[in-house]
Amino acid sequence: MDEEQFAPPKNHNAIALLRDKLEEGAKLAALVNRLDTELKVAKSAYHTIRTETLPEIMRDIGVEKMRVTGWDAELDDLVEGSWPKDPVARVAAESYLKELGASDLLTIKVNLEFPRDHVDRAREAMTLLRTAGFTPAYETSVHHATLKAFAKERLRMVQEALRAGTATAAFAGEKLGLFICKAVKFKKVK
Repeated sequence: MDEEQFAPPKNHNAIALLRDKLEEGAKLAALVNRLDTELKVAKSAYHTIRTETLPEIMRDIGVEKMRVTGWDAELDDLVEGSWPKDPVARVAAESYLKELGASDLLTIKVNLEFPRDHVDRAREAMTLLRTAGFTPAYETSVHHATLKAFAKERLRMVQEALRAGTATAAFAGEKLGLFICKAVKFKKVK
């Protein structure tokens, strides 16, 4: 073994500083781990109270808005989710968007792998791929923010139609991979 590896340090103050900073780092790592765990628990409880407990109570007593301890709480539509990952569900979601007349939300991505020596063929336009004997993969997607905005607007339209007595069908957001419910939105009062 190399004797210099175990030689006493030349600057004892530097080692003491290093030890102090290592201990501080270890304490901070423990704090971050504890706070991460507490945050997960708090987020779960917050989700339950704002999507289940409070909407039920507010509906039962007929209150949609209330101010409490510097926060405005309002019953609102919550739309969360993303375009389905499962290919079968994705095709069904695409069909549902077409049925709703919203297929213009789709972004279409075509992927095709070429061997390295086929660079020129890779540059050919999509219209030439099938005639060249390739079978390109077809994939659709809708950006999550666009999908959420569309769903919120569709929910608003359905609610207006219900109030007017002209609704013909409900909006099935789950077909688009969305979770939709009433939830309480908290905003800090200025």
